[in-house]
Amino acid sequence: MGRSKLFLLSSVLLIAGCATLSEDECLTGNWQSIGYTDGAKGHAPDRIDDHNKACSKHGIPVDLETWLTGYDQGLDVYCTADNGAWIGASGITYKKVCTGPRGEAFQYGHQAGIEVYEAEEARDRARQDYATSEQELADLQQDIEYQDGRNRDTALTRDERDTALAELRRLERQYGRVEQQMHEISYAIDDLEDHAADLRNRLRQDFPNMTTY
Repeated sequence: MGRSKLFLLSSVLLIAGCATLSEDECLTGNWQSIGYTDGAKGHAPDRIDDHNKACSKHGIPVDLETWLTGYDQGLDVYCTADNGAWIGASGITYKKVCTGPRGEAFQYGHQAGIEVYEAEEARDRARQDYATSEQELADLQQDIEYQDGRNRDTALTRDERDTALAELRRLERQYGRVEQQMHEISYAIDDLEDHAADLRNRLRQDFPNMTTY
């Protein structure tokens, strides 16, 4: 297949992949149901613009009023404190679609969820730092063994062995610093794990109808 044909095919696939609705869905779609689904998933109001672009390619108009009715009903499902807690704790982007009393309820749960998310992110970063330090220790150990071998190698000159000894001592000091750092990170991980677990348990207690998290 020629390069131009491949480019055309990839362009068509890209456009199709971006379309929110197929031609059949535009023709037979229940616009209230489509709006409800969009609202329940927390899509922004401009989601209807995406539908309009998808359907206009087939010469099919969208039913804005009916979609809006369904969309508002869907927001009743999305904009709850329990769902806000789940969205926040999951780190899912919130498009600020909840307003009024619904928005207040959602924000209450969302803020509590964000606290859990941030606590678990901090815990995970500490775990990654520990793993990085652990690998650094392993690399240092190899370098230490290599320089120790050179320091003991009688085939080398005195200057070469002295240089190896100096490098060996430097590596040993670095090893000690990283080892101490790992101890500190380990203690921090314990605290962060406890904090994240406490927040997560409290979230489940405060928002019992939250999606499984």
